[in-house]
Amino acid sequence: MIIGIDSGRKGAIGYIFDNGEYFSVIDMPNRVKSALFVKKRYDATSVFIEKVMPFRGASPKSILTMGMYYERALMIAEILAEYSINKCQIYEVYPKNRNKDNDLPGWKKYLGLDKDKTKSIMMAKAIWPDAPIEKKHDGRAEALLIAEYGRQIMAERGL
Repeated sequence: MIIGIDSGRKGAIGYIFDNGEYFSVIDMPNRVKSALFVKKRYDATSVFIEKVMPFRGASPKSILTMGMYYERALMIAEILAEYSINKCQIYEVYPKNRNKDNDLPGWKKYLGLDKDKTKSIMMAKAIWPDAPIEKKHDGRAEALLIAEYGRQIMAERGL
């Protein structure tokens, strides 16, 4: 199983099987739910988490908020990796740019997407028509697409 995490304000956690089939997607748990959430054990091989960077001209408050959401998502990724039955690797990926730490390409660029959330929703619904993705669920769509990106990268690079 491959897990994708959209670390944004309306983030989510998407789960797909190694063959790309849909398993589940949930909205990002808040602190109260997190304790219950990690009791399940997942047979995950990899967790791909979106690492966002503040945009030029962002206010200090928005930078702090982005950092809080990212740290929460990273904590959840670490818990998922720890509670996985198998050894599970965490990969941090950027939406557009290559990550210099792990040499992985930006996930949106790799999948031919841009910042338009509607395109992400349409692509996710086309791949997984049974997934609970509506217009307001761009976080769910992008979490699943991050997992799909991870699946393709792992197959391509033999990870």
